Amino acid sequence: LNKLPLFQRHFGLVRSFGGDESHPTVVNFTQIFRLLSLYTPIRTALRGSVQGVPGNVLASVQDTLRTTREVQRTKQASLREFIEKKLLRITCDTSGEPGEQDDDHSYFKGEVDDAIVYYLSGYVVYKFQKHTACLPCLEDISSAAPVVGSDAYLTTYRSFKEGCMKHPTAKMLSVMRVVNDVVSTTLDEAGACENIFWKVLEELEKCSIVRLGCSDHVSAFTCQILNFVIVTRMHFFSRDF
Repeated sequence: LNKLPLFQRHFGLVRSFGGDESHPTVVNFTQIFRLLSLYTPIRTALRGSVQGVPGNVLASVQDTLRTTREVQRTKQASLREFIEKKLLRITCDTSGEPGEQDDDHSYFKGEVDDAIVYYLSGYVVYKFQKHTACLPCLEDISSAAPVVGSDAYLTTYRSFKEGCMKHPTAKMLSVMRVVNDVVSTTLDEAGACENIFWKVLEELEKCSIVRLGCSDHVSAFTCQILNFVIVTRMHFFSRDF
């Protein structure tokens, strides 16, 4: 059975339900697809030699959706646990001591890329200050003054809005430079593919990642930062497609 003509008709139907949005976004397309998938089996039969039972059909669809959600929730929990273990292995197997910087990243040239990494580091600090209650962990990644003046001009430019951006510590900035280099190189070489996240983690395993946070939360805190940075970089990378 060739399903391509059916898919093409359904794709056009979904686009037509988008109204003026002739090119709906991925989110809108998914929502319309789900609404049509639910509307088709429960709509009342208006003609033909059939008798609809919308109540039973709707209950069956609800049970199916509940089962699907439970299976998806279990898969996501398993995947999250696997990622956390891999990130813990990256941070716990590092040979570098806290505060130690790699020779390749111990100097600052004041280039455009350095300013962007500095700005991104401040953004990460700003985000984690909202959800982290441990003050020693925040003090380990946040600085009251610019640590590299030549790279901080983007952050300083945004300082007119109080509390908008933060300055990272030299330790935080060192980690961000390593992670950004790995993510950028991997994305340039592999491009957009389904295994890109795992490729990045494999490359990070080869690096010496300085751990962040206090002694009680050092591993978990570093894992959270690494996961947030990688996901954020991939999010902006995917927007170019």
